[in-house]
Amino acid sequence: MNIITAVILLINSASPYPVWQKVMGDAVRNERLYGSAIGSHLFVIGSDSAKTLDMAVRKFDLEGELKATYTYDDDNHEIGKDIDIGENANLYVVGHTLDSALLIMKYDSSGKRLWDTEVMLHYGGHILYASGGVYVAGWYDQPNPGEDLRLLRYDVEGNELWRSYDISNGDQTPTGLAVSSDHSIYISCRYPFLWCAWRIDGDPRGIVPTYIKDDARAEGITLNSIDQVFVCGDRGAEQRSFILIKTDTLGNFLWPDTAKSYNLGGDEHCTDIKLDAISDCYLAGWQQRGEEEDLVLVKTDSLGSLLWAWVDTLPGKQEIEAIEIDPQGYLYLAGSTQSGTDWDALVMKVRQPLTVSGIVKDSTGTPMKGFALTVSGDTSLEITTGSDGSYSIELYNGGDYTLRPKQSGWSFEPAQRSYSPLAHRMINQDFLNGRWTCVEEQTSSPSPSLDVSGSFIRYTLGKESQGTLAVFDPLGRKVASFTIKGSGRLDLASLLSSGVYFVRLETNSENVAKKLIILK
Repeated sequence: MNIITAVILLINSASPYPVWQKVMGDAVRNERLYGSAIGSHLFVIGSDSAKTLDMAVRKFDLEGELKATYTYDDDNHEIGKDIDIGENANLYVVGHTLDSALLIMKYDSSGKRLWDTEVMLHYGGHILYASGGVYVAGWYDQPNPGEDLRLLRYDVEGNELWRSYDISNGDQTPTGLAVSSDHSIYISCRYPFLWCAWRIDGDPRGIVPTYIKDDARAEGITLNSIDQVFVCGDRGAEQRSFILIKTDTLGNFLWPDTAKSYNLGGDEHCTDIKLDAISDCYLAGWQQRGEEEDLVLVKTDSLGSLLWAWVDTLPGKQEIEAIEIDPQGYLYLAGSTQSGTDWDALVMKVRQPLTVSGIVKDSTGTPMKGFALTVSGDTSLEITTGSDGSYSIELYNGGDYTLRPKQSGWSFEPAQRSYSPLAHRMINQDFLNGRWTCVEEQTSSPSPSLDVSGSFIRYTLGKESQGTLAVFDPLGRKVASFTIKGSGRLDLASLLSSGVYFVRLETNSENVAKKLIILK
């Protein structure tokens, strides 16, 4: 087996880009990947056709080095379909054989196979370690004709605890497994686009929300920390597009338009979904254009609004089957690539752009437009707030960054914001209660200037040696007057009561007036 390592440089700063990718295969055999799991290492599972089809699990460190390969060859054309990480970093894997049996195995962290078992279920196996047990989903056409969904639970020793099945019309091939906070198990089924759920004791919950429109097919499922259900897939009779549906655990659709659709201009096929810590959604799959197939990533927020879409147009064909995300926000893709007549296994680590946004306000709550902020750390740059005091900046995940106001002399709450590392989008990163706290050293200005912020007055006389600051109430009555020199600041909060005033800077050459509002 040859392993080809490719390092791809950043081309577009606003797009995801590969950190590394591995292509594994040779010219005489097919190697494909169908599932993945991530912990301290990345595990991918699929098939290797060195002699016959053999189930193959590969272990990578997160920098892309292949650490181990576990194969299972029983001369029955085994294909690995899914993998999950259980207790003590043990691995649970599922695949199928040529005679339509699901093959379930457990490996310890060193790669030693602890047990294996077969069950007569057809293709479409998925596996999940949850609540101290192992769940396996597949379909079988008994006792009634059709494709009937089956769910089995095993203990960690490989003993079957229960099995349950559901009979419905359509293609009940399971395409994903997920668990809720009450330990219920959710399964996405291909067609009609739906999910089913079982309680931990094997009792079906009896809730089956469906979406039957435009030949929609479900291809993956996940739940967030507040038990909202996200199901991904694709739809379209002639040209397919990614879709995303969000429900609660009672099966109620949470978006008025039910499904969000993402048309990227080709024939797109969605295969998997993952969420990050703030429930941003990552959808993976591929796009077909003529004879070419290109990997596709789509990112949305938790409301289904598109944040970015990435189509990586490499030569040949690429089909992504699984996606993972690590605590630093890096994405890992597993699938296959074809540049000749055979397929090779493909694994890729991707870095993504993440938005940091917020608003800058002074102590009166007024947005500060045109205010400069600086970013230091993995990159150095400067941004300026807009007319509404807001800012938005794109940085890359995994980096260490510090964001702070640039102008010296100002204090804010907080004084700065640090990300170590930046792992997901950061919104509401505000700098509030801005106050002018000290006098800056300045070169002489050609003309006098006057700035007002809250109860603070900041002045510069420029070339003038002396001037007067006069304060008037709304009726034009002078309530205070100060003789000033050079540049400096005054805080009038202790001298004046709450209200609206006008401040006038008077010099021999120029008069400048500003409104002053004091709040106590």
